[in-house]
Amino acid sequence: MKNTALFAAAVLCSPLALAQDATAPAATAVTMDAETAMSELVGILEEFATILEGINDKASADAAAEKLVVLGEKLKAMQAQAENLPQADEATQMRIMNTYLPRLMGALGRLEAAAQKLSANNGYDSEALLNALNALNGI
Repeated sequence: MKNTALFAAAVLCSPLALAQDATAPAATAVTMDAETAMSELVGILEEFATILEGINDKASADAAAEKLVVLGEKLKAMQAQAENLPQADEATQMRIMNTYLPRLMGALGRLEAAAQKLSANNGYDSEALLNALNALNGI
């Protein structure tokens, strides 16, 4: 999950640039794709935070592990799709960042606080949670 902020930037700054002579409908489609990707990313991070915040004992940690694995797969699939997004123009990038940056930063703060709580409680001794979090480490 340490690459999440970089992924958010990649959603907006994909290596494929828009053609200079792109028509208005094409530019609109790119805007919608980039915005949809950012919206989905923020939603996934908020869901990660909610799941981690709900852990308060070994049973809830074990149950959360299963949800984290599924959500991690969803995030990986989304990353693969986002790699193919054309680069949005600068105005679109700024609008999307202004719209989603507060939610993104909030989600990342919640994730950090939840991770600290889990660390302080030794993950509630849940091997399943540890395995799920390790699998997410490269995302």
